[in-house]
Amino acid sequence: MSIRRAATFPREVRELAKREKLALVCISTPGIEFVGALPHELSDRLVDWMTENIFKNRKVRRTKKP
Repeated sequence: MSIRRAATFPREVRELAKREKLALVCISTPGIEFVGALPHELSDRLVDWMTENIFKNRKVRRTKKP
C-alpha cells in the first residue's frame, strides 16, 4: 500500500536533495509533521515506521470501543 501525496518543498531543500541525491519526504499526521530531505534508506524506514504506528493505533482504538 502506498500513501503518497504531492507536496511542495522550498527551493533550498530541493537543491540540497538533488545535489546530495537525497529523497524528499513529507509526513504529516496528527501530532507529527516532517518535511525535508533524507537518505533513501532512512526515508523508507521512516515511512514504514509511521505507517506501522498509524495502523497500530487505529487497531487499538477499534478494540477499546464498545
